[in-house]
Amino acid sequence: MPEPDEWLIQRARAKAGGGRIHSVEQLIGAYKMYGVVLQRKPEDRESRRKFYDTEAKLRQFNPGQGASNLRQWVMAAMTVTGQALQMEVADAVAMIRATPPAQRSRFAQEIWDKRREHHGPTGRSDSVPF
Repeated sequence: MPEPDEWLIQRARAKAGGGRIHSVEQLIGAYKMYGVVLQRKPEDRESRRKFYDTEAKLRQFNPGQGASNLRQWVMAAMTVTGQALQMEVADAVAMIRATPPAQRSRFAQEIWDKRREHHGPTGRSDSVPF
């Protein structure tokens, strides 16, 4: 059963500045409220969805450290898919979520460039070799 993450709340308060503090406090209040509702009624799907949506909004104030190179990205992706055990799954998920979309696209492009070098123009191992 999910419970509000106090570290996330403290970091959001610390990062919010100026006029954003009121909106952050509203998010924190909603986050805690949905956490209490889920403790009482764990099967409430709507509250669970709102809890995680609110948590995602709070995480915007707490950007984590995303993958800084292709090796870290591949290690995290392989850990999440169960192909490697080089890091904790929770850490891998956090790293993937913290990596900005533009960086993810760059990693995908690098992967496909390497595949094309190895497998030819299609980049797929089942392609015809001529």
